Amino acid sequence: MRQNQFAMVEQIQYQNVSGELYAGDLQSDTYLNPDWTEGDLVLETGDKISNVILRYNGLTDELFWREPVLNNVIKVDKESVRGFHFNYFRGDSTVFFTRMKIKKDFVSDSASCFLQEIDFNRVKLFIYHSKFFLRKENYSVNGKISMRDIFIEQPVYFIRSDSRLSAFKKFNGHTLSKAYPDKSDVIRKYIRNSASGRLNTHNEIISILQYLDDYF
Repeated sequence: MRQNQFAMVEQIQYQNVSGELYAGDLQSDTYLNPDWTEGDLVLETGDKISNVILRYNGLTDELFWREPVLNNVIKVDKESVRGFHFNYFRGDSTVFFTRMKIKKDFVSDSASCFLQEIDFNRVKLFIYHSKFFLRKENYSVNGKISMRDIFIEQPVYFIRSDSRLSAFKKFNGHTLSKAYPDKSDVIRKYIRNSASGRLNTHNEIISILQYLDDYF
C-alpha cells in the first residue's frame, strides 16, 4: 500500500510517509527494540513527524511504523525517510538514526541503510546494528519440544573524520590504531589507563572516541 492509499489516515502530517502494509511476523529478537518505541520520523521532504510508534529490525534493516488511526503496521519506504529518533531507548534519549549508503559486508555494492549516528565535535560515529542468525535451539513449552532460531547483534562501526569514512567490523585497539596510525600512541595509552583495558562495550567505544575527538 503506497502513501496515497493509506493517506486515508486523514492527518496531513502523515501524507508524506510512504510504505506498505506489513502482515509478517519477524522474530522479536531480530529487532533492535523488541517493543514498540515512541520517537520521531524525519522525512526526505524535510518534514518531522513527532511522537510516532516505531520498531527497527536489524536483520532486514527495515523500519516499521504503527499508524495511529487504524493501528496498521506499515513497513516504511526507506527512501522516503532521512532518519528517525527514539525518544527513550535503553535509558538514552539521544538515539538518532540516519539513512546513508554503506558497504554492509565490504564486498557487495553500497546500499542505503539505517545507522545510529553519534556526533562528537570533530568526528562522527555511525553504528550499523546488524543482526544475524547464530544457531537453532530447542525450547520447551508445556512439555512440548520445539525449535527456534537464535539471532545476535553484530554491529559494524563507521568513523567519519573530515571527508574520510573508516569502517570497523571489529572495534578494538588494534583496528583503531591501524585506521589511524598517527594516533596509535594516544589510543594505546588511553586503553592502558582505562578501567577495563579493553573496547568491548558500547560505552567503552563512546568514551574513547570522546577522548580522541580532540586529536582529529
